[in-house]
Amino acid sequence: MLSIVYQKTEQSLSYDDDMKKKLDSYKIEESEQMSIFEVIESGQYSNSVDILDLLPRFLNKNPKSHDGRLEPIRYYPTVKIGGVDLRLEVTITPARIENREGRFVDMFPTAREKVVELGIRKIAFSGEGRLFNGQAGTLFTLRQLHRLLEDNNRGYGMKDINEAIEVLRKTSMDIKCLSDDLFPRVSVNYISDSYIQTKQAYHAGVNDSKCFVVFNTLVTDSVNAKTLRAYNYKQLFRYKNNLADYIHFRITRNMIHAKYNGRDNQFRISQTTLQRDSAFEVYANYRDNKRQVITALDRMQKEGAIDRHWHKDEKEGRKIVNTMYFMEVSEQFCNEIIEANIRINDKRTFTEHMETAKKRIDKEK
Repeated sequence: MLSIVYQKTEQSLSYDDDMKKKLDSYKIEESEQMSIFEVIESGQYSNSVDILDLLPRFLNKNPKSHDGRLEPIRYYPTVKIGGVDLRLEVTITPARIENREGRFVDMFPTAREKVVELGIRKIAFSGEGRLFNGQAGTLFTLRQLHRLLEDNNRGYGMKDINEAIEVLRKTSMDIKCLSDDLFPRVSVNYISDSYIQTKQAYHAGVNDSKCFVVFNTLVTDSVNAKTLRAYNYKQLFRYKNNLADYIHFRITRNMIHAKYNGRDNQFRISQTTLQRDSAFEVYANYRDNKRQVITALDRMQKEGAIDRHWHKDEKEGRKIVNTMYFMEVSEQFCNEIIEANIRINDKRTFTEHMETAKKRIDKEK
């Protein structure tokens, strides 16, 4: 959920009725679990979310539509959950919003929405994390979010940020497991709910007003299960490439015990896996699909995440049917993974010791 809390300003704007109802419906508390993953001491880190960041959620661009209507998109990724590979059916239904021309159109989340979501999440794990009726969320200001994105060369205007948040709130995702009937079916919005700043407040220049976002249940579940993984969000923002983002998250999730020794720092993934598991824009010409991956890997190498990459084609006769991509993860990337995991494990251990001590004291009373 996102709500703007208007503080007293020279314009003396007051709460509107809808905002009051939303604020009154929440019990807002500090979160010990979220504090485990705080990244205040190292400004370049944020946290990726188990399952969520390995799902195909963001398109490169919205499909063309003559009447403003778009059909839901369905993907069939395989995601490792609890050490088990599960085949999922992920259905994404686009947001229906009123655009700047006053027309109602369907929109899928793209790079803009991803950057805004990651920016809000970065703020959440930099000391602003809270629980809203038990759900993970964060407090922030629009100016704070705008500055964070701008500082990382991903600046968007206030109108774009507001529209991106609306798209995130109204886009729904249904996750169904095809390989395990015991896995619960999950239906969530990218952001559970939101309260967007009114046009009157925007034109009055109230950009330092407090906002809050409540994330969806997958984020809260990952916080509670302590399965978040730290990553270098500054590096991710520099990619400006959805596929590079996906590969980066996949390396972060899979190489928990990364070591830079020429063997444990190697990572590989196939063309068919990328096309199945990410929001890959598939072209009829295989060379175009292959070019997308090589472009993403080149970008990762330029930004220092990998030292080098190479590939090997698999053929049936003269036809290429698949390509395996190999990459050597850089020493910098390996060290970041190790450092982040050590820091989180130390905090987790300290918190668990404190919880055990508290239970013992309570029992002795």
